[in-house]
Amino acid sequence: MFLQRKKCCNVTVRCKQRESEPICLKMFERDIQVSRSFVKTIDLENELEEHTGCVNCLEWSSCGDYLLSGSDDTRIILWDVRKRKSSVKINTTHQGNIFSVKFLPYSSDNIVASSAADRVINLYNVNTKSEIHSFKCHSGRVKKLAVSNHSPFLLWSGSEDGTLREFDLREAYHDCSSSCSNILINLRQHVSYTNEIKCIQVHPTYPELIAVGCNDAYLRLFDRRMLKHGNVASLNDKCVDYFVPGHLLPTSSKCLKRRLFVTTHISFSPCGTEVLQNLGGDHIYSYSLLEKKNSIKFKYLHNNHFVTHDKVEDVNFTNKCANVLNSAKNSILNSKAMKLKMKGNEAFTKKNYYRAIVYYNKALAIFPYNSVLLANRGAALIQRKWNGDVYFSLRDSQAAVALDPFHHKAFLRQVKCLQELKMHGEALKCFELFKEKFPEESQSATAKQLEADIKQSMNVKNAENNSRLPESKHNNKDEHSRQEKSYDFSNRFVGTCNITTDIKEASYFGAYGQYIAAGSDCGCMFIWERSSANIVKVLHGDESIVNCVQPHPTTCLIATSGIDPVVRLWSPQFESKKKELNIQDLVCSNQKNLNSDPLDEMLRTMGYIPALSDDDDSDEPRVNCATS
Repeated sequence: MFLQRKKCCNVTVRCKQRESEPICLKMFERDIQVSRSFVKTIDLENELEEHTGCVNCLEWSSCGDYLLSGSDDTRIILWDVRKRKSSVKINTTHQGNIFSVKFLPYSSDNIVASSAADRVINLYNVNTKSEIHSFKCHSGRVKKLAVSNHSPFLLWSGSEDGTLREFDLREAYHDCSSSCSNILINLRQHVSYTNEIKCIQVHPTYPELIAVGCNDAYLRLFDRRMLKHGNVASLNDKCVDYFVPGHLLPTSSKCLKRRLFVTTHISFSPCGTEVLQNLGGDHIYSYSLLEKKNSIKFKYLHNNHFVTHDKVEDVNFTNKCANVLNSAKNSILNSKAMKLKMKGNEAFTKKNYYRAIVYYNKALAIFPYNSVLLANRGAALIQRKWNGDVYFSLRDSQAAVALDPFHHKAFLRQVKCLQELKMHGEALKCFELFKEKFPEESQSATAKQLEADIKQSMNVKNAENNSRLPESKHNNKDEHSRQEKSYDFSNRFVGTCNITTDIKEASYFGAYGQYIAAGSDCGCMFIWERSSANIVKVLHGDESIVNCVQPHPTTCLIATSGIDPVVRLWSPQFESKKKELNIQDLVCSNQKNLNSDPLDEMLRTMGYIPALSDDDDSDEPRVNCATS
């Protein structure tokens, strides 16, 4: 799939909207729309209380004057944001919880669409509060709707029946038959009989691209031009790209327990160069659509590099970056980065690995290709051992070795990461290379103990007759091949817990997506700095769970909702109204809960059972957040 390169955004591309604007005032307004000083002072501004059930979906109008909300009470409310009160209340004909609401493009905000648990999609006229159309094609709950300004007469829907459908609103609608012509793709036919679509999103610049999230760890990006309406004969590389965190690939997840994953929300960056995945059961991940990274796969070793897809790859760095990397690897850190590095080292010495990673992240945002910073962060990650930390440590360690081939600590850490990922054969081959390249260091007690552990693990593995994970449900060779070719994440955002609801959102915040905002099972809204992936703000947004987080299209304003029958508005305030939360304690608690049973976590957030204690007996990955 091809996405045209542009000169960009805050890093690589530049969006069409900005190119078409006059350079003076509008550019300045966009630049200062969401600044760090604004984000640091965001607090609760207003509460909109008209619903009588959980508010499951929010949607801003294109100009930002109105906010649309849908609820378990089967009502849609149009809020006048300037007046901070409801403008129109629509009692829908839905017989179940409303999961998605959308303004139809170029309708002057007068026509809205909704979908619900009753498997029905409705269109309503806001002025008359009357129903215009009702589509009853789906056989499962309709979880998400999508529209595009580039195709104002089209409406897309994703359902738990596994189908992605396209409705042309200019055509006369007839009740569905068994051979409905509006099906773009049926994942139950081509992927797995258990696939359920949980979320969809249309690319902001290229409306032919539709991202789909299901009840698994994969984000699928379809080119609808390559899809035939109705029954599709087969999927191929031209019509779909797969994205997944590398540690969740079948070949890389041998050490994982049978955890349930679900993609609860997908967002494209404002310029469309990245796509964001909120992965239930894990963390939030961003994927680059311009610099697609292959996941680290281990088939064999050659010339001190890991080989995959029949070519040598330097830890996901492309050849065109070689000159940049070679010139940067010996660069001297400036005073700010050096201070951050020293603070990270101090926190690491005190075994406060969470804090150490925060400092290294900040320094790497300034010097992203510094081998020492990458190696140090890798060391902290493998000690912290949150979900996916070992794989991230492997990526950092390999990047450090690519920048500095004589960094023996980073080279040995690759071996340890492979061992912890239960890739014992690959770990042994990597250790043999380590002994050839660093004969003196290979005689250390640490290296010898690691070699002994690897050989012992291989003996155990052989004794167990090379037991593997069960075959996937689809038992489809083509699907397995597509999964193996999945692209890896470019960055991740950790700290939330997402296991109890399948509608939890994560969105880009700011004119250029400088920040990421998302809800959590702990009842908080988190805001990360996109460049460093560090948390900059946490706010208590719901008594139970924050599901919806929708930033305003033009100003520093965020609307949130969740289990409470309330829509909350957040904006910069002169004075904080609440006591600051202890972010480190909160994210460590969320990491523990992330590995707990979803039912237990739901009861915990509702106050029926106590929070996990530090002496909780569990064989899940440990959470290391020692405070200094």
